[in-house]
Amino acid sequence: MPSFFKYLVLLALATSAALATPQGNSQCAHFCQDYYQKCGFKNVGQCVSNAAHNGFECECCPSGKKWCDNKCCDIKNDNNHCGGCGQKCDGGRKCKDGKCECPDGKKWCDNKCCDIKNDNNHCGGCGQKCNGGKKCDKGECK
Repeated sequence: MPSFFKYLVLLALATSAALATPQGNSQCAHFCQDYYQKCGFKNVGQCVSNAAHNGFECECCPSGKKWCDNKCCDIKNDNNHCGGCGQKCDGGRKCKDGKCECPDGKKWCDNKCCDIKNDNNHCGGCGQKCNGGKKCDKGECK
């Protein structure tokens, strides 16, 4: 069998194997139908083929961004997709460099950002309570 025909047979086998994952292929086909031009592909088939070779990662976002909620999201700074899709920052935290962090001067205690300089339940640090009528002032019970 000439090498050209071997190549065609191998290509056909590879294509059928890639298309054997119906859910991934179907999802990518829908994605590619809507976004192939935006992603720089000449046609839908080229987009689907690229997705098949990348484990059906159907996205085309620039570096540092990821396809979440039908758009490219900055996973280093997006509070709803911090470090990855669907990873939300809560309790007053903000996404910074792909990690949820409390604002300056606050610390993560009891699932929220606490002002450890003025919080009577977390005075100077998490769980350090001011007792006996004392109030937290600049991180000390007085």
